[in-house]
Amino acid sequence: AIYLRQKGDESLTLWTHRGGEASGMATAFDRPDELLEGAGVARTPGRLAAAIQAGDLCLGVVEVRRSPEEESSQEDAQVLALVAAGLGAMIQDARFTGCPMIQRCDVDERAGQHLADLSVLYEVGRAISSTLDLDQVLELLGRLAAKALRARTAMLRMAEGGAGELRLTSRFDAEGGPDVAGVDALLAERVRREAAPALIPDIGREARLADHAGSVTGSALCAPLIHQGIVIGTLGLYGKAGGEPTQPATFSEGDLQLLVTLCAQATVAIANARLFSAAEQRATELAALREIGQAITSQIELPAVLEAVVAGAMRLLCTQHTQIILWDDESQRLRHGAALGSEAERVRTQTLELGRGINGTVARTRQPMILDDYQASPYVLPEFPDVVATITTPVTF
Repeated sequence: AIYLRQKGDESLTLWTHRGGEASGMATAFDRPDELLEGAGVARTPGRLAAAIQAGDLCLGVVEVRRSPEEESSQEDAQVLALVAAGLGAMIQDARFTGCPMIQRCDVDERAGQHLADLSVLYEVGRAISSTLDLDQVLELLGRLAAKALRARTAMLRMAEGGAGELRLTSRFDAEGGPDVAGVDALLAERVRREAAPALIPDIGREARLADHAGSVTGSALCAPLIHQGIVIGTLGLYGKAGGEPTQPATFSEGDLQLLVTLCAQATVAIANARLFSAAEQRATELAALREIGQAITSQIELPAVLEAVVAGAMRLLCTQHTQIILWDDESQRLRHGAALGSEAERVRTQTLELGRGINGTVARTRQPMILDDYQASPYVLPEFPDVVATITTPVTF
């Protein structure tokens, strides 16, 4: 709801509202100047209010209400403060131009749009903050952004390792969504390079995109997800729904600003989900290491110790095969120590000289090695055609 001060009144009068019956809102907002003493924002259970200011003068208040059980976050307060700042500028403009501030005038329509945008931000923010599952956050982001801004297609790309290649992470297509994969790849790289959002009025007429647009037309939006000054991803929206065949709907500057704010909210949710996932993974690793340690120290015979180690490593790293190979002084070769998994039977009789294959190379260099593509590496052995990737470390004492 928006409350505005009328001439000579100390209290504020309800001017417009969205999202419920008018009977559910107060007709007046008492003591608005008290908001100014609290940095312009007040948070109480079920209620969030921000002052609409012009300098030190309180012109009105924008207020959000929800069930008393729902707490408002600091991010909610910051978004509402931005909305209030925009309303303050519009009201000042209206005064200078002589607008009588009647309902359905331009200022009233823009205020209503601000409320609609606020509703979208609140709903999207609440949805993506309701889970700490990273995959679910990423899937929700594209779908909710497309719904909020009436886009036919939403494409979310995340940078590998925070600064690597932008890879398509999730895609949402409404009915009739355009095929924009090539266009999005180019636009996403441009947005990441410039660390700035982009509004494309017509993809087919954009010089840098036209060669990859094919038959795709219409407008597009793309905004960066920025965390601690680094672009960690991009969110692109394509093909605004609505309009007429001769005059299709297009995205506006207001849509772009809404997407930028939504991406700022999403970045916080993604960072929180990543922190939770990392903490959860670390806790799992520590628990597994503790169990492995207990299993090892409870054994006396070497074969039992080795079997406990490979079982723990297999569980910890979620591998299909784990083995330990030991150096044999008598034969001067590496031989089987313990193994579990898909290749266990094959390696039980295997022996290796130093320098042969990945195991022989790691034993010779005493340096760990990761092979993401074993079959294309110079260490591949014909005995293992089904191995895809390996991680190998030396056992030294």
